[in-house]
Amino acid sequence: MTWPDAVLRKAYTATIPRGCIPRSIYNASDNFLLILEELAKIIPQNDGRIPILEFVERLAYYAQKQEELSVQDSLREWVNERANELGFSVTQVAAVRQKVTAINRPLASYLLVTLDTIGENLFNVEAWLLDSEYEDIEEAGIKVNESSMALESIPRLLDSILEQCVDYLAKDFIVELSLPNELLCCPTDHWLITAGSIDVKLGIEYKVVVRSFKRAQEHKRFRRSWTEKWSTLQEFMNGRQLTAENENLIWICNEEQSGKDRFYAYLHGSSVVCLGLTFVPSSPHTSHVFDTTLSAGIPIALWPREHTNHTQTVDSLFNSILSIEILPKLPLLIWKQRIDADKSGNAQHPGHHLMLLWDDPHRLPPSIAKQFAMPPTLRGA
Repeated sequence: MTWPDAVLRKAYTATIPRGCIPRSIYNASDNFLLILEELAKIIPQNDGRIPILEFVERLAYYAQKQEELSVQDSLREWVNERANELGFSVTQVAAVRQKVTAINRPLASYLLVTLDTIGENLFNVEAWLLDSEYEDIEEAGIKVNESSMALESIPRLLDSILEQCVDYLAKDFIVELSLPNELLCCPTDHWLITAGSIDVKLGIEYKVVVRSFKRAQEHKRFRRSWTEKWSTLQEFMNGRQLTAENENLIWICNEEQSGKDRFYAYLHGSSVVCLGLTFVPSSPHTSHVFDTTLSAGIPIALWPREHTNHTQTVDSLFNSILSIEILPKLPLLIWKQRIDADKSGNAQHPGHHLMLLWDDPHRLPPSIAKQFAMPPTLRGA
């Protein structure tokens, strides 16, 4: 049978014992034999774990879920034969099988919510709970497809969704709101949800970022520049060194630099992967700023929703948090800024009005991703 890359990666990373350094795998299908060879060399662990047998049992469990019962039987027969050859007890093999087949609740890294405009102040809303491999966690049962919903009703829907899936949330959980461009300055982080018996801001309870639903819908049109910039960003997050040729990955732009022709000329064809706007963008209906940013493939952008008179200016804040070394932690840092703003009791704190665009081109809404799906063996490559 065909093994999706995500399945192979999960089985491998879940099997590697603590203390062993896992291999970096981008295309697990092509590295399948290397994975098997590596796991086969790891000796049985003190807790009775046998990595190579556990790995194959994980594949057998996946085959069972896919109703590929003949494949499941063949894999388990192989496990039994190898265990017998190596002198492992029936108890050891049973323990491996019990561990793998035990129902472990999957953890969600993202709640992805899309708003598609269908009329004046009316939206079609969809939502998915996604794990770290961007797979839909169907066990949570939170699939949503609500038509003709007013904007003011969406916080209540979000509250209901989050209450349903609270047991599935990972520590690094992020709420991603994929919005029409005209809502990219909407104070979504101030939407109220229930925490226990009180109402709290969504952006205080969870890390919240915005995304462009239009760019996701028109993915083919923007694919090249968007994916290239995201790949460049990942390279530097993973340790690639800056040089004179690529030192301009981050652009902190003031209002004087945002004139239509100048702004377009600076972004298109540039190396910029992260944009900090120190001014409040005017409505996208009369402004080119968001359209230009998105069409240039910029995956990360940060801007204020309102002007403040705080002692710390937006310029100084952005200069302190927008660096290649810190970018992977940006959703966390903005979340902390929002919390600090509420703690301060100061209405002028810039953390009250920060908007963060965090737009991974590989994590499209599932309903859209199906239109661009690759063969299973190539997924995640």
